[in-house]
Amino acid sequence: AGGPLLMAEIDALAKALHMLDTAPERAAEAVAIAKAKCGTAATLAVQEGVVQASAFSNQFNAGLNMLDGMLQSINGYAESTADPSRSAIIAMMETMAKEHPEFPGVWAGWAENAFDGKDMEFKNALGSSDSGQFLPYVLYVGGEKQVSALDITDSSSKMWFHEPLKDGDSGITAPFLYDIAGKKVVIASIFHGKQGQHPMVAGLDMSVESMQE
Repeated sequence: AGGPLLMAEIDALAKALHMLDTAPERAAEAVAIAKAKCGTAATLAVQEGVVQASAFSNQFNAGLNMLDGMLQSINGYAESTADPSRSAIIAMMETMAKEHPEFPGVWAGWAENAFDGKDMEFKNALGSSDSGQFLPYVLYVGGEKQVSALDITDSSSKMWFHEPLKDGDSGITAPFLYDIAGKKVVIASIFHGKQGQHPMVAGLDMSVESMQE
């Protein structure tokens, strides 16, 4: 065990961590700063931060690639038929959630009447809201499947649903606590909007904790 950090070491550690947080591509430089001016424990902390940042980046990029494929599949199906099936879309999402446990939640949401023009016929149906808007959310954990409708009335939904629905942007939410199968899990949700004939937003929930195991 080492003694308390000197002020110079604290300054160097703060600089390294700030660099890692704001410019992850400079991870090697951050570790070099810690090695040159900080003790072993502080250096290990920075190195662990590099590992976590890399794991997060890899999973985020994998999620975006999955979302791109999901959007192409869903929109390809929806635009190829005059009468798209909501149950077929949910089945696609169930398969994706089952095959990719690193993303326990798979979701999608269309603007009102944008999926099939039949919101009035699907009020409170599986994956649909009380107004019939198609907002399927599939949660697949430990072999157990849950299908519900997204809640897009919460103020936070502006960032991950309403805005990307309008402009087609992609991004990730801040981590939040979510109850999955009776266990509180820290989740971050990746989202990607798509404009066109059937404007929608698709998303994946990834467990932040799983990257620390």
